[in-house]
Amino acid sequence: MESSFWLIICIFTAAMNNYYQFFIKDQHKAVLNKVQKLRLEKGISLHDMGDKLALSESGYFKIEKGKTRLDIERFLIILKILGVSPKQFFEDID
Repeated sequence: MESSFWLIICIFTAAMNNYYQFFIKDQHKAVLNKVQKLRLEKGISLHDMGDKLALSESGYFKIEKGKTRLDIERFLIILKILGVSPKQFFEDID
């Protein structure tokens, strides 16, 4: 019974990874790239952004590079820090 549970978990994980690879990878990269671009345009350092989010510089860096998952709450806080509304942010992202 336990081995079938783990088999199901492995299959589900593989399916989600395939979904990411084929359907949202490009959009995910576009979002992270735009966050970085706006941060740099505003002159906000990785260190300062990390401080505003109660993260270390490397913790925030991992978010921008896609190594750490960016949840919706943190994303909305980042947009506030950058002075951009969600509508404005997504205007040019397909």
